[in-house]
Amino acid sequence: MLDVFSRRKLEAFEERTTWEEHPAGGFWNAGPHFEVQRCRRFSECVSLEQIAVIASEGATSYHLWNTYFTPATLSAEFEEAGFEAVELVGDAAGAPFDDASLTICAVARKPAIGKEGR
Repeated sequence: MLDVFSRRKLEAFEERTTWEEHPAGGFWNAGPHFEVQRCRRFSECVSLEQIAVIASEGATSYHLWNTYFTPATLSAEFEEAGFEAVELVGDAAGAPFDDASLTICAVARKPAIGKEGR
């Protein structure tokens, strides 16, 4: 089982550069720090979120590459890797997938290999 972002999520993606001060700590660092974030779209289905965390002990960079799928492109990825998609739903709780879903959750399995090797 895994979940991925849908193309609907990419439609809401905004290219931007921002910075924030976190004097009481935050998600990326427990202590006081500054966060610089740069978000860019690289193709019709890939984006990058670059996060630089600057604290008194130094700086750390995070690069979050996100790929966005449709049910068809996700099923094709499974097939190419030798899996079968058993079920595609809208989220990990099992909500039905629809065009407004921001995620797609898939349950996939490898086909059984018989005695003949198939």
